Amino acid sequence: MDNIKFKKTYQEDNLINIKVFISSKFVNIWQDCYVSCEELIEHSKIILNFINKDETESYVEFGDKTGQCTPSFSMKFEKVDSCGHIRIEMDMEIEDNTIRKHRCQFYIKTEYGLFEKFANSLVNLATNKECKEISLT
Repeated sequence: MDNIKFKKTYQEDNLINIKVFISSKFVNIWQDCYVSCEELIEHSKIILNFINKDETESYVEFGDKTGQCTPSFSMKFEKVDSCGHIRIEMDMEIEDNTIRKHRCQFYIKTEYGLFEKFANSLVNLATNKECKEISLT
């Protein structure tokens, strides 16, 4: 089953280090990423807006995919049909070189309810120091 899992490994004030685990039928991958609490809350709003406003696609980027920063990843999500199925294109960075050119791109599948729950969990991860892990499934 396709899944996204964020595990908070470190938090200092507004900065959170998350270990991101993604699994699909074809790929299992993980990476670390530094994000701010505000970034997680903003991404939650973008996902909820996508679900509630009946948009056909949207995009969020965790970290910064340009420059010599820490690893980052992105999610482009789109509605597949009128039954509530969503396809998420993951773009993960592979940390095997200094110029950040190797990436892994693949799809995972989910549905409205699970994605909405995940979006709300992003806020909890950002605002609740006791919350250490969230998951799509």
